Amino acid sequence: MYSATQKRMQQHIIATMLELLNEKQFNAITIQMICDLAEINRSTFYRYFEDKYDLLYYVSLEISERVDNYAHSKAQGPFFYNMLKFMGENKKLFKNIVTTDNRVDIFGDLVKLVSRMMQDDAQQNVENNDPIIRQIRESKHPMLISDFYSSGLIEVLKRWLENDYQIDIEEMAASLEIIFNTECN
Repeated sequence: MYSATQKRMQQHIIATMLELLNEKQFNAITIQMICDLAEINRSTFYRYFEDKYDLLYYVSLEISERVDNYAHSKAQGPFFYNMLKFMGENKKLFKNIVTTDNRVDIFGDLVKLVSRMMQDDAQQNVENNDPIIRQIRESKHPMLISDFYSSGLIEVLKRWLENDYQIDIEEMAASLEIIFNTECN
């Protein structure tokens, strides 16, 4: 178990990696770059992480926590809109993570996170009339429904980040709303 100082150092290294991911693709980032920006020795890096893929795993946990916090702090909008808005605000970061070589599946982790968040919302927030959440709540198999929607949502957002869809956030949100409202009726 880490001491408070060690936890702060680990968080500092994670924050440094997030900063670098806002500028460069994951595959272009070296441990030396991380150490230089964090102003630490390589030995300090290796005290906390095995390699940059291990660090990326912890970065994915941090991103998942941020997504969760954002989605719940912006509860006034439809769930998918909050996800879209968060990813749009952090587009460069997500785009740079997409280019990883699949040793760490951040988008797979996001699918699981979003599915869990949808299920939690369906169970705990009975006033939420979001069509997707309502469908999950009323389903005989809520996990199946939430996995389906979260997989589709994350894949579409991933492709949007990769510029497969040349549309802005508002257009994307309107398109997703049509899809989800059609699917839920």
